[in-house]
Amino acid sequence: PETFMSRSRSTHVGQYVAIVGWLVLGAYVGVAAWMGMRTLQATSVRDDPATAGGRQYEYDGLVFRDERSVREFLQERRSTRMAPWIFELPEELIPLVACLGFGILGGAAKLLKTAKSTNVSLPGRLLFAEPILGAVIGLMVVLLAWAIPALLTTANVPLRLESVIALALCGGAFSDRAWAWLEQLGNSVFPRRVKE
Repeated sequence: PETFMSRSRSTHVGQYVAIVGWLVLGAYVGVAAWMGMRTLQATSVRDDPATAGGRQYEYDGLVFRDERSVREFLQERRSTRMAPWIFELPEELIPLVACLGFGILGGAAKLLKTAKSTNVSLPGRLLFAEPILGAVIGLMVVLLAWAIPALLTTANVPLRLESVIALALCGGAFSDRAWAWLEQLGNSVFPRRVKE
């Protein structure tokens, strides 16, 4: 017969497997997008009226006829074979994917800390919701990083990717506090009326 201790132990193992799965997923997606951004930032674009598109793309001393050729070349490189799918995304979406991945990683790290420090079985909805909430907060961080300079300047300000990733990771790790702050802000802006 199954005892309480064996059932409890298998529940703990199951939750740790789920948490490690979230950690691996967040790290994979985040690092893949970070590598993609770093690689694409190393590509320079020059106007060249002699080419069909009017532009030349150069990466690591090699000249390409268009952006598609550069992306195909980058997909075949050994250093980017881990995640060739990242170069199929539009360049504007890659920072969003990076912040989603690192937000998931931060949320899963918080979940691991909670599981380890409380030593109780976490509910299944928390195992699913916490990393997703971390991803949402990570996405909010990158959207704020784009919105604030756009509101304050007229220039196109490129993101400092490592800073945004660190903020997304912290946003994921502290997503419960960020959610509580957003909820408090929403309640102060839109107060609930008490029924009499």
